Amino acid sequence: MSGWGAGGKLNQVNLIKMANTDIKKLQAAIDANEKLYSVFDRITLGNARAKLNNTYEARVLTNANIVLPDEDKTAEQLKTELQNDLKADLSLLEKMSEAAQADTLPHLFQKYGWRIGDPDRTEDNELAVAYCDAFRLDKILSDYTNDQKFILLKGDLAGIQNYIYGNIQPKQAGGLRDIAKKLRGRSLIVSLLTDFLAGVILRELGLSAWHLLFAGGGHFNLLVPENKAQKLEEALKQIDGQIRERFGENLQLVVAYKAFEKQKIVGNPTVCFSEINRILEQKKLQPHKRLLKKHFEAQQKPSVDIAEEEKELGRIFPKQNLLIETFSTQPPKKSQTFSIFSIKASTGFHALYAAHELDDIEAFLLSNSEKEMKSTQVYALNNTGFLPSDEDWDYQKWGSVGFGFRLLGKTLPFDEEEERPKTFEEIVADDDNKLLAALRLDVDDLGFIFNQGMSNASLGEILTLSREMQYFFSAHFDRLAEKHKLYLIYSGGDDAFAVGKWDNVLHFAQELRTDFHKFVFQNPDVHFSAGVFMGNPHYPVGRFYLDAGQLQDMAKDAEQKNRIRVFNQTLGWEEFDSKIELGKTFAEALNPKIKTEENDLKKLPSAFAYRILNLVKSSFRERPIQDQAGNWHNRGSINPERFARNVAGLRYLFARHGFDQKRSEENVGKIERALIWDFMRSFDFGDGDKVGLVRDYLVALNYAIFKNRAQANQKS
Repeated sequence: MSGWGAGGKLNQVNLIKMANTDIKKLQAAIDANEKLYSVFDRITLGNARAKLNNTYEARVLTNANIVLPDEDKTAEQLKTELQNDLKADLSLLEKMSEAAQADTLPHLFQKYGWRIGDPDRTEDNELAVAYCDAFRLDKILSDYTNDQKFILLKGDLAGIQNYIYGNIQPKQAGGLRDIAKKLRGRSLIVSLLTDFLAGVILRELGLSAWHLLFAGGGHFNLLVPENKAQKLEEALKQIDGQIRERFGENLQLVVAYKAFEKQKIVGNPTVCFSEINRILEQKKLQPHKRLLKKHFEAQQKPSVDIAEEEKELGRIFPKQNLLIETFSTQPPKKSQTFSIFSIKASTGFHALYAAHELDDIEAFLLSNSEKEMKSTQVYALNNTGFLPSDEDWDYQKWGSVGFGFRLLGKTLPFDEEEERPKTFEEIVADDDNKLLAALRLDVDDLGFIFNQGMSNASLGEILTLSREMQYFFSAHFDRLAEKHKLYLIYSGGDDAFAVGKWDNVLHFAQELRTDFHKFVFQNPDVHFSAGVFMGNPHYPVGRFYLDAGQLQDMAKDAEQKNRIRVFNQTLGWEEFDSKIELGKTFAEALNPKIKTEENDLKKLPSAFAYRILNLVKSSFRERPIQDQAGNWHNRGSINPERFARNVAGLRYLFARHGFDQKRSEENVGKIERALIWDFMRSFDFGDGDKVGLVRDYLVALNYAIFKNRAQANQKS
């Protein structure tokens, strides 16, 4: 996109010079290998500017190393790998046209500059700014004086929840399959529109992709010269009209922007972003003010029935590996590609397509006139190895095509035989509980973190933090969701919604929180809260979303956050992790491999589990009490004598239910060790405020009961 202006081609000589200069700067930055500090160290709830302690090793960006690297390599090995990979990519870049190189370079800078610092930095607030972000700002601002103005713009897709989950219940037999496809299609449209609409605006203004500060989570930020204001207003009118024509009132693009002097944007960016957010929230409250005349008429509805398009996109997209963005003088002709969205603007047609492989791209190009195509860019989905090899792509023939990558959440359980997403019913088909869980989460106080959590944050730090969050909640979230076989309905920016088999969701939540804690370098002020709602697979998906959201709200009340609500209990993440692990121990103990007349496996797990629960609860004092020595013990403190008797009671329970002495000792030993560790870790003896934590054991026991129910039914 960057090689094309509103009036046609940019000067090719200038493009060559710019590309060569940019490449040399990237190579020099890699050779310098300036240490990059973690931007998460900047975040603190205190007033002072936090010190930087943690650093990254320079490495190539991949989906697998966003949190921590899988390989154990020395710094020198990583630097050599970085240089060699860049050399290989640059050899392919040289085969492209100048315009295609300009389109591709921003993605190469992200791939190679995300874990190195800026070698030209001079200030403390530049130490945690990744080179790819520092270079982006330099490309935008370097040729302007401090008193010149830039427009800071934020675009936000409003009505996402109503669009994705509204009117989606089946109306006829077999409709569950349509739900899965339609749900996937709608959520993908929302995810893909964010980047696409940002690109449309920039192409209409004749600006490069460098001017895109951030895109993800349903919104985007642009920074453009003030002299583009008139064209910007025209472009926004055209986009708004076609969004309304396509989606009616269901989905809208709300845009807020204001011009600031360069000096203010650079010197006090949090104030500028706060002002834009304020304007945006006002516009959301009156989204149709400038269209008031139309609203005296009948409410506008979509001019086309897009339900079938949504279902088809939901069906085919999980197997698509590529996106195509085109800018042309005429509407492109379809081939093997799937049309997602298109916009007719004053300078041409902007369109977005999905494709499975490079052969589909070539077929698409062959079916369209080269003269009509102003630019074509191919994005690899969740794959930073986005430049195809010489064997896979004819650069001599198609050198005008630019390449890049997009990171987004798109995984879901897929029926390979019928080539469609699995229904919710099919997801739990192999589980006798037939129980789905819906997980909703978001980062706690993210707005506060951006506005006040980073004292005197620089514009570069804001960009780096935004991009890092997007990487985690798109690509890394997607990888974990695939591992745990979840239906990822939405993820990006700082929040997510996923559905899956109940135990898969709980294990996913455990691992996600552990990874996020590593990702932010154990910063205690950066965390997320979540709610897990459980129901049968026929439960309306819109209700799943709302009910999980209510539980999420309960997890983050006015005083406490950084928690999860599950099994009607609200726990801190460490408590949740320990209770799930304890639940696994309970589940193993409650799954005897023998069956006697007294041992009805269908009834044993729940009855036995609640007896264990009573033993656990009775190990704590129910009221303040003074012992024989005159010492006072608060309510909720542990009673060592009672605990010892309860351990003996556990042995009796196991023996009574048919366990031999060896197996009884094994099970009691595991539970005893787990309980002792949990008591020591969770309870400050004599602290009555922690008495409520006793009920957290319900999480472990419910987990064990659900886990063993299916196994018991299979054995009976």
